[in-house]
Amino acid sequence: MRAAATTYAELNSVRKAVIGDERVYAVVTGQVNLVVAADNDTVTEAGYTSLATEIGPLVSELGSAPASALLANITSEVTAQRS
Repeated sequence: MRAAATTYAELNSVRKAVIGDERVYAVVTGQVNLVVAADNDTVTEAGYTSLATEIGPLVSELGSAPASALLANITSEVTAQRS
C-alpha cells in the first residue's frame, strides 16, 4: 500500500493507519537498511577472505601464473574494500 501511494492524500491515509510505535520504525527504516547492508558486506568480505586463504595453497601448488594473478587480484580487492 505504501509503495503504491503517489499523492499526499494516499500517503496521509497510510500515515493515519500507522500506530505510534510503528512510526518510529518507519523513521529508522533507512538506518536499519544501512546496518543490514553493512552486515552483508562484512559477511561477503569474510567469505572472500576465507576463500582466498583456502585456495592460496592450491594455487601455489598449481604453479599457474594466471591463477596466482587472479588470487592476488581477489586479495587486493578485498583489502581495498576494507579501507
